[in-house]
Amino acid sequence: MSRNDDREEPTPLGDIVPHLDRAKGMQPEHDPDLDPRRGVDEELMAEHRERQRGHRLELWHRLVPQRYRDADLPDLDDAGLNRPDVERLRTWSGDPDRNLVLLGPVGTGKTHLAWACMREPYLSGRSVYGGSLLRVLDQMRPGQDGGWDLTGIDPVRRPSATERLCTDDVAFLDDLGVERATEWTMQQVHRILDDRHADMLPTVVTSNLEPADLKTALGEATYSRLIGSGAIVLRLAGDDRRRRRP
Repeated sequence: MSRNDDREEPTPLGDIVPHLDRAKGMQPEHDPDLDPRRGVDEELMAEHRERQRGHRLELWHRLVPQRYRDADLPDLDDAGLNRPDVERLRTWSGDPDRNLVLLGPVGTGKTHLAWACMREPYLSGRSVYGGSLLRVLDQMRPGQDGGWDLTGIDPVRRPSATERLCTDDVAFLDDLGVERATEWTMQQVHRILDDRHADMLPTVVTSNLEPADLKTALGEATYSRLIGSGAIVLRLAGDDRRRRRP
């Protein structure tokens, strides 16, 4: 997701219980199932997860484009997909373990569905980065590095767009194929997909192109990294929904 450099990562939940034990002057029981404090600790962890989820939801609403910030899984039921495909998308959203490729003509809701599917991974603590491919490519141009965060005691280098696109838990490339194909743009797209394929990180892609045309545009090697390893590939159909909006 673009512009979410200032997000706060969740505190590892496993660190909470030992800190509470030290503060109370107690040691954890050898058998956690016999620990009378287990229910309290689990309640504290559940409250912590809920606070973190609420905080990330606030960031989601601030950082996702306004048109898509309310996109959510219930929207899948109105997307014109068959029930098995809806369930595949719901499963992916709960555990994004492979690429997700949404194809179809202009205005069939691909971008909306992509954001809907990425919402739960982000709220659950995963990092998400990306957006319109044209904007993404602009952020990757030489000189557009992440800069430095000078708000703390020690300067911290922010990761560049390229670094985030290659290493975040989920990357999003919207409207793949609309960019003007140059040697540089082809290299950047290949780099992203190649690095993420090597590290087994999921990438979400939307495109107006048919599979054969997308393969031609990307080249066989890059296309293989996008579609291979069991990627979910769905084609949306229907009229241009944008024309229905007032």
